[in-house]
Amino acid sequence: MLHLKNREYNGNIALHSQVWRTGQKHCLHSAHSSHRFTSQAIKESQSLTASHSNQRWPAFLIRLFLSGAVSGTLLDGIHSRTGLQVYELLPFDVGGLHSSWCVPPLLGSFYVVLGSMFILADQQWPSSIGTSKILNQCQDGRFVAAGYGALAVNLQISAALFAAGVPFHLISLALACVSLGTWKIFDGTVQGAALSAFCAVGAPLSEILLLHYVPMWSYPLADLDLGAWGGFVSWVPWCYFFYTPVLGALSRNLWQALDAESSGSNSGP
Repeated sequence: MLHLKNREYNGNIALHSQVWRTGQKHCLHSAHSSHRFTSQAIKESQSLTASHSNQRWPAFLIRLFLSGAVSGTLLDGIHSRTGLQVYELLPFDVGGLHSSWCVPPLLGSFYVVLGSMFILADQQWPSSIGTSKILNQCQDGRFVAAGYGALAVNLQISAALFAAGVPFHLISLALACVSLGTWKIFDGTVQGAALSAFCAVGAPLSEILLLHYVPMWSYPLADLDLGAWGGFVSWVPWCYFFYTPVLGALSRNLWQALDAESSGSNSGP
């Protein structure tokens, strides 16, 4: 009798052990399946996001180029009216605009390069100081319009100081203050400050290099004599600096507008 009870007891232990192992395997399999499903869902979401972003780029770049070719050329005329730069290759005069047919494609390309850098920088550092705030502000077209109004005023200030014969070092000082204020109001991000500084250095260097090989325009009253590389105006880098935050606002506005358009079309019937 005791022997039978022991056999029954041992059998129950074996049965419970088998059930426990089976349950454990089932739990492990379920956990593995759940993890695999979650990983797959994340990958699919990232893939859709990347695909959605890639679809925006062509339209974004086209709009940037057209903005630079049109508005950039008109703004450039503020300086050319004072004789700061004189166009020598393919010049044209339309009303009070003195420019060159080389300017629209050059400024269109400038907008494309710098505007794209803003979008990539925002995507790389989405949590940097001020990014969320400025992205919300740039959704409003009136904010961008105000930025371009401020940009026109800044260019007019520099042109007026130049036309009045103010010493170039004083113009630089005034434009430095204007530049910092423009960045603070229309950007305020770390990446925006970095791109503004990059543009203030890189754009003049590119301009000097370009004009050395293709003399499209010159600066008759340049105060920096670069020898065989021509002449340059010492306060022009500040113009590039205060131009950058406004171009950044335009780029962010266009990018978010395209995102809204794409989201609306995808959610349609």
